[in-house]
Amino acid sequence: MNQEHFQALKARSAAERKPRLARAIDNGAMLIAAIRLYLAFLLPERRADAAQVFGRCKDLSPQWRPYLKAGRRILGAMVKDGGRIMTMPQNWRQRLARIGLEISPGFLSADQFFRLNANLELDTELTTYAGWHPQILDGARAVLCGGEWPPKPEPIKLDPISEHVQAHVQENLRERFEREL
Repeated sequence: MNQEHFQALKARSAAERKPRLARAIDNGAMLIAAIRLYLAFLLPERRADAAQVFGRCKDLSPQWRPYLKAGRRILGAMVKDGGRIMTMPQNWRQRLARIGLEISPGFLSADQFFRLNANLELDTELTTYAGWHPQILDGARAVLCGGEWPPKPEPIKLDPISEHVQAHVQENLRERFEREL
């Protein structure tokens, strides 16, 4: 099998897997629990023993698998060294912000999030937190499919007169900017 054919198969496979994973997650509390688990074990740019994390997950029901995989992809957690080491990138906060989960240090939102249990148990605090943040599930689906969250609005369709006025204003602004330079 030549390299180009292999890369094409790999790209097609990834294009099919991403939407399948996005469709498989439908419970915000389970997704938040999975993200919380990884944040309890992994520190940015530090190596962690993957056996600890996987040991916590091995007795779970199969319904948790897509949520754990989605949590790893959202955070950018990588399994290295033949499955023995896990790492998380430095930009994990920005990755969480892409799905609509803003947890800035020192703010109440971070305190609430880090007080949630990291045992993959759906308790009342976790389900309440998920209920207060329903945008996380839609954001995660969009990011897992390769999109951005929040979605960018479509540009407004202008009628011909408004397009002419807009072009005239832009031209005047461009001329004024060039004169000031």
